[in-house]
Formats: sequence, C-alpha cells, structure tokens
Amino acid sequence: MGGIAQRTREAILLCEAAGYDVILIETVGVGQSEVEVHGMVDFFMLLMVPNAGDDLQGIKRGITELVDGVVINKADGESLGLAMQTKQFYQSAFSIFRTQDAWKPQIMTCSALKRENLDDVWNMICEFEAQAKELGSLEQRRAKQNIVWLKKLISTELEARILASDEVKQSYPELEAQVAAGELTPFSAASQILGMVFK
Repeated sequence: MGGIAQRTREAILLCEAAGYDVILIETVGVGQSEVEVHGMVDFFMLLMVPNAGDDLQGIKRGITELVDGVVINKADGESLGLAMQTKQFYQSAFSIFRTQDAWKPQIMTCSALKRENLDDVWNMICEFEAQAKELGSLEQRRAKQNIVWLKKLISTELEARILASDEVKQSYPELEAQVAAGELTPFSAASQILGMVFK
C-alpha cells in the first residue's frame, strides 16, 4: 500500500548525501493508494500511456488534486491520436479540480521510443521548481512532508514495539481469530492489545 517501499524516504536521503541532486522515485502503479510518494518528492508526476473510456474514468479525483504534471508517453505511431484524446481528458479534469492553485499542472505528451518532447518534460519540471522556490512553496511542502514522515515513523515504531511484546505475541493470534469470527470487535481487540503494553 502506498506504492513505495517502507524505507524509500531513507533511500532518498542516502542518495542526497551521496551528492545526487536529481532523484527519480517510481511507484508500483497508479491508483488511490499510490499517492504516498507525494509526501516525499518535490515534483509529483503522473506518467500515463494513451488510454480512453473506463480506464481514464478510474483515475480518481484524489490523484488529480495532487499531481504537479501529467505526461502521456507512447505518443507515436497509431497511438498518437489516442494520446491527444487522453491529453484533452486531463486538461478538462484539471480545469475543474485545480482552479485555485498558483501552479497550473501541465499535461504533456511524449515518446520515449522516439525521444520526442523529453526536453519539454524536463523544462516543465524546472519551471515548477523555479516558481516553487520563488513563492516559498517548496520549503512549505518539505516542512509538511517532514511532519508527515515524523508521524509515520512514530506510528511504525509503536506498532513494531507493540507486536514485539511477549504478551501480545501470545495473545494476538487468538484475538485475531475472535475478530475474524465476529466474536470480538476490532476496537475491543485493539484496546486489549494496547492494555497489555501500556498498563
């Protein structure tokens, strides 16, 4: 869930410490759950292939509210017309969902195969960075990301320590079975587990 590995954020810091100033993070896919990466990058790009109909309708509003740019790849050959239709779909969607933003996400087409419009994609990212630095929004985004990361680390560490408790290890399988059987509510089971650790 989230589209990224548990230690992706730490891997980014490691790459930065090694001197890399451009780091690309690729998620496992596109969907409502694959937006966690937004909380750790400066520019959030949605990379799509030419598509139409239900597949496009399935891209939920949550993603269109977060992305900074949409790039439709494989805009070549027989797919070129479909790629332009996809571009128009996203332009219409963004005109509805993103009217108040200082940055207006751009929707572009490119062909990695023919190496067409790749410079335009990079220029879009550079334009975003320049505007974000000028407005101070880049610092604000990173500050919010750090707070989100702090809370996630606390949550992850608490869960790990709770499940490491000997008493919890002994009781958890039975509690889980009772919850699955409907004999115990998840809330009651969670309360019991927390009571074992935080007396």
